[in-house]
Amino acid sequence: MHGEKSTGAHAPATREDVVAIYAFALGRTPDEEAVQAFIGHDLPFVIGVFFDGPEFRDRVSSPLAERRPPAGGLFAEDVPAWVRTWLADRLPVSAAAAERLREERFWPAVYQTLFTDQNFQAWSGLSPVRPFTSDAWDGLTYITDNAGLFRRSAEVENVDADWVQGWAVDRQAFDRALRVELWVDGRFVSSTIADGFRRDLQDRFGGSGAFEFRLPHPGFPNRRTASLEIRDAETGRSLATATQTGLPNGSEAYDALVSEVRKLRESLDRIQSALPTAISRLGFPLSEYGEYAAAYGCAGGAELSGGEGRRVLVSLMAEGAGPDEVEDAVRSVLDQTHQRWAVEVTGLDAHGEQQLRSLRFRLAGMGLPADQISAAGEDANRTYDICLLMPAASLLAPTALASFSSAFEDEAVMAVYADSDVFAPGGEAARRHDPQLRPDFDFDLLCQWPYVGDCVAFRAGAAPAELHDRLVPAATVLRLAEEGGRIAHIPAVLTSHRARPPVDAVIWRDHVRKVLGDAPGLSIELGHDIFGADVEGAVRVKRRPASRVVSVIVPTRNALELLKPCLDSVLRSAADNAVALDLIVIDHASDDAQTRAYLNDLQDQSLVRVLPYDGPFNWALMNNLAVEQALGQVLVFLNNDTVVISPDWLDELASQAERADVGCVGARLLYEDGSIQHAGFIARDREANFLIHDGVGAPAANPGYMGRHALTHQAVAVTGACLAIETKKFLAVGGFDAAHFPVEGNDVDLCLRAWSQGLKTLYDPHVSLYHLESKSRGFSRDGERLKVAEAAGRLLWRRWGERFRRDPFFNPRFDREARPFTRLRPWP
Repeated sequence: MHGEKSTGAHAPATREDVVAIYAFALGRTPDEEAVQAFIGHDLPFVIGVFFDGPEFRDRVSSPLAERRPPAGGLFAEDVPAWVRTWLADRLPVSAAAAERLREERFWPAVYQTLFTDQNFQAWSGLSPVRPFTSDAWDGLTYITDNAGLFRRSAEVENVDADWVQGWAVDRQAFDRALRVELWVDGRFVSSTIADGFRRDLQDRFGGSGAFEFRLPHPGFPNRRTASLEIRDAETGRSLATATQTGLPNGSEAYDALVSEVRKLRESLDRIQSALPTAISRLGFPLSEYGEYAAAYGCAGGAELSGGEGRRVLVSLMAEGAGPDEVEDAVRSVLDQTHQRWAVEVTGLDAHGEQQLRSLRFRLAGMGLPADQISAAGEDANRTYDICLLMPAASLLAPTALASFSSAFEDEAVMAVYADSDVFAPGGEAARRHDPQLRPDFDFDLLCQWPYVGDCVAFRAGAAPAELHDRLVPAATVLRLAEEGGRIAHIPAVLTSHRARPPVDAVIWRDHVRKVLGDAPGLSIELGHDIFGADVEGAVRVKRRPASRVVSVIVPTRNALELLKPCLDSVLRSAADNAVALDLIVIDHASDDAQTRAYLNDLQDQSLVRVLPYDGPFNWALMNNLAVEQALGQVLVFLNNDTVVISPDWLDELASQAERADVGCVGARLLYEDGSIQHAGFIARDREANFLIHDGVGAPAANPGYMGRHALTHQAVAVTGACLAIETKKFLAVGGFDAAHFPVEGNDVDLCLRAWSQGLKTLYDPHVSLYHLESKSRGFSRDGERLKVAEAAGRLLWRRWGERFRRDPFFNPRFDREARPFTRLRPWP
């Protein structure tokens, strides 16, 4: 009971009291001499000495007055449980305050609870106005109210010649990895995700223990002290600081060592630069997939551990398959490394069931587990953890069931698909062809085309009850994803088909309609590409835009020969779109009389608003300024060297950009000769040319590998030559970074910033334009322009490479050195 505490006005301080006060007020452990100095004094007096003292004022109160956490990491961790217990049990606080003190872990909130308790105030003489100033108390309240920001902390543990190493943790979400930035002397250097596992950090904080970061740095000048700062990339708040002094030039021996290290580094750099090309030569063109499969195999790359205990039911869909095909499929199951399986053959007629019984008899005679094979309905009591649906005219790779089973380690995964190919009769590896090396799950792509295939594994209870047609597995994946289930992809060829039957677009359209429903403004149509790049079996999902106005922003300086076709095409298309057009031209000090007359004429007709801009060319800043004047709910950033082809382009862009989970939306861009210039960006796992355009040089009528050029799909980024984003999202992510990416890289940076906040980027070929490839300012390939482009690329890599270096939509089987989707890289 609180009334029984020994906390009267003259309660003497014990050793435990003094140690607890040191920990609570100053966040440190005292030495023995300091403890002895306070034992026996009245407890209220001792508490007052600590909170009124200069150390508390300088270390805690003063930073709080500036709305900063205390120096020395006092708030970096939670209040220890033993300190909270001491506060609740030893001090004369109310019952409500005692309960909060035991439960609350955040330092500012514990301070707030204690100093606002009337019982404690009357006993100690302390309150929000003593020892705190009004500014300090306001700061304490601010930090408490914004605990989500201030419960993120970090520490720099080591700085060596190349790396800054430490940890960063979000104490409100221990399983959420923080993105941190390294700043040296106030300048951004690098960024990474603090997700390295360490047992000592898990023991200290709990949670996943994946809190470590390693950030590269450029080195420190001779003898100069540099200030290092670790910042929270999301909020920009400083989490930790450190200093580092550059090493002095030493003796001749030191200088000789430096010279040798420099030579070694140069040699390693040359090797590293040459290695990707050398390895690439060991690969094969996609057209020689059969030889590639014979040389390297294609089932590698999948996780094979963690799923040993799961029982897999292989449901063979036998419709249209002959008895020999069913037997081959069954034998591929018998060859599995994963032993906990059963086979159920569906779609058999009476003759087929007789053939299956004969097969089981022969297998039993060979000592094989024939009792694990049955026709549909024969073993209704069979239980399983995973159901793998598979056409009987297919074969499984020996590690397929182990791979599928391991993929279900994540409890949120409801379905798993893998890559596949086609084999010629006889099944020789060299005769395999037509590989479908699929991207990771892409809901928008699946809505248009059943790219996941017809061999799909489902968690028990999620598999379809009936198989009306061979598209049911893909339709079930679509339904599960629409309901919020996670879909996993295994980048390995785990199934081979005797043939790849054509997809019936009408049947797929009906499946998609059933999943997406009949929401107002939603229509599912048979696919048709404006250039004839039709994908067999594909459909188009059209949405009516909810936005009323779209603002199209076009920066320009003179260049009437480019600007006029661009603006004329935009104005000409306005009548074909339901959204209203708000056309803004940012005039970068045009001094050409014809250009000015053209813009004045459009402005006089109220067809365009012209915003003047004077200063160095800064594409990002010019667009940011125009956004402040924009009227649209959706923004479209458009180069002045583009010409609109798709009549309903604004409706399409708006309908995609306003979806809750979509950030940036880009277009299919064509050169003047009708070949593709841009079909989304592809990320490659390297700093040089980190991002490259997909589809460059392909005819517009070419749908691309697995329909990539002609189907809407996710991409890591899209070009700013035509880029749409909802206005409120653009403002929420901070607009274009005009300081770091004034000319190059601003579009990619915007896409990746939006993606880092959960907003995906879409490439949409139903918006197609001609793009005369930077003719308005020249192609960045020589002199200063090349330097600007390369510098922007390096900064993009430092800022985003660690997080987005692996493109989830670019199957790892493809060579990163060649043109995307044209060459297969060697497999280890």
